[in-house]
Amino acid sequence: MSYGKDDRVAEVACDPQSEEGEPRKRDERTLVHASGAPARAPRKTEEEDDDMDLPPLDTDAGDDENGNDTFDDELPDLRDDGGDPLDDTNAQDLDVGLDVEGEDEGGAGDEGLEEGVDIGSLDEDLVTLDDEESALDDDREQDTHGDDDADLELDATQDDGGAEGTGENVENDIDESALPELDESENDTEDADDALADELLDEATRGKLPPWAASRFVVLEGAGAPVPCTGVTVCGGRVLAAGDVVLVVDEGAHAARQTGLDSPSTAVVATDEMTVAASARGGLLVSRDGCASATPVAGFRSGKSPVELAATPGRIWILHEGSLWSMTGHEGTPVLAREGGVRAIKAAGGTLVVLATRPEGAAIERLRGDDEAWQRAPLEGAAAELATADPRPGLAVAAAGRRVVIVSPRGLLLSNDGARSFESIDLHGVIDACFAGDEEQDPLYALVAPPGDAASYVVRVGEDGDLSRVAELRGQDGTGLGEASIAWDGARELVWIASRLGLVALGPARRH
Repeated sequence: MSYGKDDRVAEVACDPQSEEGEPRKRDERTLVHASGAPARAPRKTEEEDDDMDLPPLDTDAGDDENGNDTFDDELPDLRDDGGDPLDDTNAQDLDVGLDVEGEDEGGAGDEGLEEGVDIGSLDEDLVTLDDEESALDDDREQDTHGDDDADLELDATQDDGGAEGTGENVENDIDESALPELDESENDTEDADDALADELLDEATRGKLPPWAASRFVVLEGAGAPVPCTGVTVCGGRVLAAGDVVLVVDEGAHAARQTGLDSPSTAVVATDEMTVAASARGGLLVSRDGCASATPVAGFRSGKSPVELAATPGRIWILHEGSLWSMTGHEGTPVLAREGGVRAIKAAGGTLVVLATRPEGAAIERLRGDDEAWQRAPLEGAAAELATADPRPGLAVAAAGRRVVIVSPRGLLLSNDGARSFESIDLHGVIDACFAGDEEQDPLYALVAPPGDAASYVVRVGEDGDLSRVAELRGQDGTGLGEASIAWDGARELVWIASRLGLVALGPARRH
């Protein structure tokens, strides 16, 4: 703190010892007068400091062997005089070693001192930093605290737990380029969690596989062909398979032969008049000469989703981008039958069965012929949820649509009363399914590929809902089935499976 020449300040200096070394004595040089200008006590010279006599520091030196203590003799006469120890009446006679002369000669005592000394306001000459401009103001960042900072002060017993922080953005002080790279195995926790979930699901799925049946199916030697396929259908006595090429098993034969439809395809169906295949590019190919040759269907645009096909006598049904189309041999071009909301189609005899979602809800719809109206059975509960939530549900039908199965990788929903009620079958990893006859006691066969399992199985669902494995399919190098389908051949009493492994036929072992 600095003072100007006009400041009225009383500076008081007390020296407990005079220059002669006698305690509590006053001399002229130790007095400071209060006046209009500040007065300071003269500093002692080095010679005067050398002449000062100090009392001995070692007080123990005065103790004699007889225990006579002379230390009390050297102290001022402040011993108990027998009076009240709390009575400070005599304090007014104490010699403080300092005389202060007031400006008002008529005043005396404390009253005169108060009138003669004006020290001013304590904060009168303090420099307020907020009122002074600084050359650093332009470069100084704005304070992040406001006037309410006093409210943030905590008592000694309080603790904010570090919630207040420093008020600075710590992210600005982090150089991400200087940080070491994290190990992918530690950083990719989401993938690790997904892998663990898949592994647990695989273990649970393996634990739920049905037991083996007492009698199993065997692969029929010489049947089918080792050509990768994706779809299979049985039309009368013929078997058609779609894949890298279109294969056909003629009536009464077991071996497959290649047809003139050598373009990659995903589905194929036939009537007595024509054969239609869905190309891998989403188009349609039609043949009217027994699959010796094929031509593209005019006016049919390819789409992103796979094309599904079904056949009833004299008509081909096409599921394309959620809409249902029909085509006859005479027309030669598809005609729109249902626009939007179609999820899956399947034919049984002369009846077409459709899994559809409408604004009023999901339903199983049946069409028996051109001269009849659609019959609708609303779906509820798990069946409705499966019809709407599954990305690509499937169907298996028999007995003119009275027996219906909704197929999903999460399991099967079986109905034997025309979709009025469903029974849930807990079977995971289902790819496709087919009925082995129109009667209610005829079994249902499901093609199952458990996740993480190199083998695939054919599971039989009995009349009372009991499950059993009847066949196993396994590639030589661990190759899975991929996209596959299964179909029942009532004429040969076999199941045909089209998959990446080729077209194979499975059935009960023959007795010789």
